[in-house]
Amino acid sequence: MVTALSIYQLPTIWTLKSNLTQIKGTLRSADTYVTNVKDSRGHESKKSELIFYFNESKQKYRLVENIGDKYVDNKYETILSGLESRHSFCVDKEKPG
Repeated sequence: MVTALSIYQLPTIWTLKSNLTQIKGTLRSADTYVTNVKDSRGHESKKSELIFYFNESKQKYRLVENIGDKYVDNKYETILSGLESRHSFCVDKEKPG
């Protein structure tokens, strides 16, 4: 009998509010993209991305989600419309380190 134990470092998907910092600004640009991706076993699917920039920062902000075989992600399109209709907004970003 062979027993193997593996430990993988899983990405953090939940974080405490105290570990977030709020960034406020005005929208410089934003757009959504759907691109093809392939996993390590060769299965193809699509990922949806919402990428946006603040006027006050040179940093790129991204929301990314695997959407399976869909060609459009209405959730990110709705968020994009909301961003474009507001004068300013803020995002919560995880504190470094």
